[in-house]
Amino acid sequence: SKIIFTLMLLFAVQSLTAQQKEQMFIFQIEGNNYIKKNYDKNGELINSQTFIVGKIIINKEQYVMPLKIYLYNKKGELEDSAITNYSCKPSDNKVLMNIFPFGNFSSDKTVKVALSNGELYPENIVEGGNLDEVAFSASIEGGVAGAFGSSTKIKIYNRKIIKVNANQGTYHITSKIEIKAYMFGIKLGTITYLVDEVISKKKGILEQKFKEDTGEYFTIQLNNK
Repeated sequence: SKIIFTLMLLFAVQSLTAQQKEQMFIFQIEGNNYIKKNYDKNGELINSQTFIVGKIIINKEQYVMPLKIYLYNKKGELEDSAITNYSCKPSDNKVLMNIFPFGNFSSDKTVKVALSNGELYPENIVEGGNLDEVAFSASIEGGVAGAFGSSTKIKIYNRKIIKVNANQGTYHITSKIEIKAYMFGIKLGTITYLVDEVISKKKGILEQKFKEDTGEYFTIQLNNK
């Protein structure tokens, strides 16, 4: 059903190299506060979520990032909360920078992310430049969803840098993202978004907007005080 498919998509997550440099970069999101707002096709607020990044655990085999998630209704009233862990290989650590669009309730579970190809947020930023396609997958470890072999494949393409603000150290990217959800290896469905992003070289994601063909959309914003 569409409900099951949508829930699976919300478990999905969105790399580079140079370990020491990347570790410094990834640590900058520890303790950060992000807000996601979901809107209908008429621009009316449906609900919102707050994401708080915990302390990132690093070892030789994987990086693990705990994420506290709080769900609020359109009146701003707290409805639910959860803690989910996201993990990846050390070489893919920058993938943890971009889980916020899809973080959702999977309390006490781990979502494992694996990069297939591409460079999510490259060092060489040139206005008007095209970026390589990025592909990665996410799967839930443990619990009922893990037992059912739930997984998601994500492809980000048609990526272009449309503006660079050197003074502020930010740049603006547009792209498309295709998300396919599977269970037992069988595809449940596909959702495609048009994406606008404002990225800081020091802070990572500042703003994102994901819009469906139906007109429904959601936004992500860094919400640190």
